[in-house]
Amino acid sequence: MAKTKGLSFNYAIEFVRENYGEEGFKRVLDALSDGDRMILSEKILPVSWRPTKTFSNFLDATEKVLGKKKHNLSREAGRFVAEHALSKFYKVVIRLASPMKVLDRASELWKDFDDTGELQIEKTGPNSAIARIIGHQGGNEANCNHTLGFFERTMEMTGAKNVSIVHTKCIFRGDECCEYIGTWE
Repeated sequence: MAKTKGLSFNYAIEFVRENYGEEGFKRVLDALSDGDRMILSEKILPVSWRPTKTFSNFLDATEKVLGKKKHNLSREAGRFVAEHALSKFYKVVIRLASPMKVLDRASELWKDFDDTGELQIEKTGPNSAIARIIGHQGGNEANCNHTLGFFERTMEMTGAKNVSIVHTKCIFRGDECCEYIGTWE
C-alpha cells in the first residue's frame, strides 16, 4: 500500500483549518469514508506514514466540499505544504539553494514525502526542466494538483521568479507517468 508522510497530512489539514475553520474541516471529514475519517481524526506524527489513498481522498473531498474547480484548492494546499514543511524542516537547504540545485536533490526530496513512485528530473535549459513521476500509486487528480502547487512554491522559495508549471501528462488519466513542465526566471 502506498504511503505519504504524516507531515504532508498535517499541513494539508492545517491549510483547511486556517482557511475554512474547524467547521470546514468537519465538512470535509463528513464527505470521507469511515476509514479515512478515522485516520484523519487521530494524531498524525510528522514522521509517520499514512495511506496515500487517504491523503488523495482528503484533497479530493476538500476540492468538492470547499472549493470550485477553477479555484483549485489542492494546488493551494500544495503551496501551503511546501511553504511550511520546507521552511521548517529544510530551511537551510532551500534558502541557500538555486532552483537547479534543488532539482538535483528533488528525487531524494520526493522519497521524504511519498514511498511510491520515482521522481525523475530532466533539465531542459538554464531556467527550465521536466519532472516525471513514474509508478506513483494511490493518488488522484487532486493529488497531482497538490504536487504541482508544491513544485511551484518550492521553486519560488529558491528565488525563482515567474514560475510556470504545467501538468502535461497524468498517470491517473491513463498516461505512463505524471509529467510537469516548468519554466522560471
